[in-house]
Amino acid sequence: MNRVQLESTIASRSRVARTVVARVVQEFQDLVLETMRDGNKVSVVGFGSFYVRTQKARRGKNPKTGEPVDIPESAKPAFRPSKTLIMALNLPRPAASAKTPPPPGGAKELKQALMLHEEMQQDSRRKSRKASRSRRRSKAA
Repeated sequence: MNRVQLESTIASRSRVARTVVARVVQEFQDLVLETMRDGNKVSVVGFGSFYVRTQKARRGKNPKTGEPVDIPESAKPAFRPSKTLIMALNLPRPAASAKTPPPPGGAKELKQALMLHEEMQQDSRRKSRKASRSRRRSKAA
């Protein structure tokens, strides 16, 4: 999906003019760039984080002549997907063709998977807290 297709799809799904969606997408892009240029991270909960990764200076070689070249340090954009996005991508897909819209139950399955994930995290936190309490009690005794 390219930018125009993205804007058109959002416009049709949200029933907003494509020109408005195009401005919003452009503003989002500009804001992410501006924030990353300042060295900050942009986190979109449930989607992921955009951040700057610094690549150290290194020594390379000119592929044409083979002579050594010093490559300066540079900033590279990076994206780290959230656990929610990763889980959503790994849900089982129906065997329907790619052009068929997903069944209405897809959102329900995602919600159930996310709820299960949240329960597992809470259980893990509870066990961790319980272990911490027992370690403190054993130290106090």
